[in-house]
Amino acid sequence: MKTLEDLVKLCDMLDAEIDGRRIDRHEARQLARHLADHCPSIASTLSRIAERMGGTTASFESGAASDA
Repeated sequence: MKTLEDLVKLCDMLDAEIDGRRIDRHEARQLARHLADHCPSIASTLSRIAERMGGTTASFESGAASDA
């Protein structure tokens, strides 16, 4: 995986979640975990994102976020 491209993809996924669009939470978690290993300066934040995404492929529904 390419780190910069992965970071942009994760940001796009988080923006989509904020807008109430469906995202693949499992993919977001994997990206956050990968990036945490390669970006130590933001590893804590990325780990929190990975934790919040949980291990499911459930999606964010407008007004009904399911945090892990």
